[in-house]
Amino acid sequence: MSLVEDTLVSIGCDYITAIAPDSQQLNTLHSYAAQLFRHQKEIGNNAKPWGLAGFKGWKCGSIEIGTLEGDVIVRMHSECAFTNWRKVVQLSHKISRLDLQATIKVPDGPTRRIDKHRVQARRHSHEHHDKPVVRWTADHTGGYTLYLGARTSTCFGRIYDKFQHTKLDHYRNCIRFEVQYHNHLAKMLAHDLVGRDSPRARIASHVNQFFRSRHVDPKLNCDSSATISCPRPRSDDDRHLAWLRTQVRPSVLRLISRNRGDEVFRALGLIDETDNDMVQAGPYHEHTSKGEET
Repeated sequence: MSLVEDTLVSIGCDYITAIAPDSQQLNTLHSYAAQLFRHQKEIGNNAKPWGLAGFKGWKCGSIEIGTLEGDVIVRMHSECAFTNWRKVVQLSHKISRLDLQATIKVPDGPTRRIDKHRVQARRHSHEHHDKPVVRWTADHTGGYTLYLGARTSTCFGRIYDKFQHTKLDHYRNCIRFEVQYHNHLAKMLAHDLVGRDSPRARIASHVNQFFRSRHVDPKLNCDSSATISCPRPRSDDDRHLAWLRTQVRPSVLRLISRNRGDEVFRALGLIDETDNDMVQAGPYHEHTSKGEET
C-alpha cells in the first residue's frame, strides 16, 4: 500500500440554480448574471437559446439565464459557480439546487479507489435492506461513476473519475466527491454557507457527512496545505481548436503529402479562386471585398 497521502485539489460549489424577481435595475440577480454571461462570451464561448421548466433565455459556457412571468432563473456550473455562488445566493429569493464538491488526487488511482468505495457502499446498502440505492457506470475509455441514492431525493451523491470527465491535466488521477441538494435543503445550506467568512471547512463537513452516512469516507481535511483551486474549463473555442488539431489536421496533412494542398486551401476558403493567392478568411475579408466591388 502506498504511503503517499491523498491531496485535496479543489473544494467548493460546483452547481447552483437560483430564482429571483426579474428586474433591469443594477445590483440584481439578472444584472449580475448578465455580466457573467458577457464574460463567458469574451473567453470564447458561444451563446445559444436555452429553456428550463417554462423559463426561456440563453446559455453561454457555464451559465444559463432565463425569464418567466416576472421571474429570472440563473443556473451556473463549473468555474462560474465556483467563483460566483455567494453573490448569486445573496441576490436570490430561491435556491432550487446546490451541488457541493471535493476533488482529491489519489495515489492508488481513480479506478481502484472508486472500486473500494463501491464495495463499502454496497455493503452498507445490503445491511440496510438495500437502501439507499447504489449504482455505477463504466466505459471502455476509463470513465467510472458511482451513484449513491436517488436523483429524486433531496440529496444525491456521486463519485467519479474527474480527469476522464474533463480531460484537463489539472485533474489527472483525481476523483470527485459530489453531493447534489434540492429545494428547501439546497436553500438552507446555501444561506448557511454564505454567512460564513470561510465556508470551505463547512463544505467539507457536509460532503463528509453525506458519504460517511453511507460508509464511504472521503477523509476531507481543509486545514491541510492543499491547493484549493478550480481551473477554467475548455471554452467552445478551445474545443473547436482541439477538434481541428485531432480530427482535421491529420486529413489535411495526408492530402498535402499527396500534392493536393491547393485543393485543401480552396476547400477551406483560404485561396481566392480567381487569383490563386492565399487570403485571410473571415468577416473582415468579406467586408473588404464587397467594398471594393462596389
